[in-house]
Amino acid sequence: MYLRTISRKNKDGSVVRYLQLAHNVRNEKGQAQANVVYSFGREDTLDRDALARLVKSISRFLEPGIALEAGASPEISFISSKPVGCTYLLDSIWERVGIVKAIKELLKERPLKLTLSVSSLPLLPTGQLIHNQSSQLLHG
Repeated sequence: MYLRTISRKNKDGSVVRYLQLAHNVRNEKGQAQANVVYSFGREDTLDRDALARLVKSISRFLEPGIALEAGASPEISFISSKPVGCTYLLDSIWERVGIVKAIKELLKERPLKLTLSVSSLPLLPTGQLIHNQSSQLLHG
């Protein structure tokens, strides 16, 4: 599928362009023929906000790197992307805030098992339940 524009010349000589979503199909002779899936209407009256919402909606089904590459302007070239998880993000934040240093100090006084269960709370969807259980373990 692709977006295409077609032009039409009016009687007064002005040219009007139309935007269409199309895809190619083979006819009985084996030749490619454009099949219009949807017509967005005249280019000069196009609802660009609606088109932007459509692009955003389609991008949800793409990997982040592909979505960025598809939406990038010609002046910007996409090199690569690397997936990082919540653990990496939390580690970076905790290092900057100083939590890592505080945890290392606490490890001298408390068992590693309890400290790890508390530090992994933000990663769990049922974090509140586990937080309540961990609090009971830590504080009796």
